[in-house]
Amino acid sequence: MRRVLLILPVVFFAVLVVVLAVLMLDTERGRDPSVIPLGGVTADAQGDLEAGKKLFRACQGCHTVAEGGPNKIGPNLFGLFGATAGRRVATFRHSQAMKESGVIWSGDTLDQFLANPQKFIPKNRMPFGGITDKVARENLIAYLKSVTQ
Repeated sequence: MRRVLLILPVVFFAVLVVVLAVLMLDTERGRDPSVIPLGGVTADAQGDLEAGKKLFRACQGCHTVAEGGPNKIGPNLFGLFGATAGRRVATFRHSQAMKESGVIWSGDTLDQFLANPQKFIPKNRMPFGGITDKVARENLIAYLKSVTQ
C-alpha cells in the first residue's frame, strides 16, 4: 500500500506534464487550446441526434433546453430557431454585441456561431472557443432542433 501511495503523485505529475506539453504544442502550431476538436463522429446530412446529444453534455453546464427551463450562465435554448439573437429570453442578460447583432438563429447561423463564437459575433460574452469539426456541429445542431422546438 505504501508503494502505491508513493507512486500515485509521480504518475499524476507525469500525466500533468504530458497534458501541458500537448497544449503547448497545439499553441505553437497555431491552434487555440480553448477550441474543442470534436472529430470522429459520423452522421448523415441532417446530423446524428445521439451524437449531438452526447456533444450537448458539454453545453449543459451553461444551457438548458426544456421549455420553461431555467437560464444558467447562458440562456435557456428552447425556441432558439427562428429567434433573434439577444432578444428571445427576456430574463437573461445578453451582451450588447449579441443584442445588436441582428442574427436570426437558423442551422446556418448557429453553425457559424458554434465554429467560432467571437468571430461570428465579436464581443459576445460566451466563453467558448468553438467546435472545429463540421460534422460535430451538424450533430449538435440536429439535436438542438429536435429538443428546442
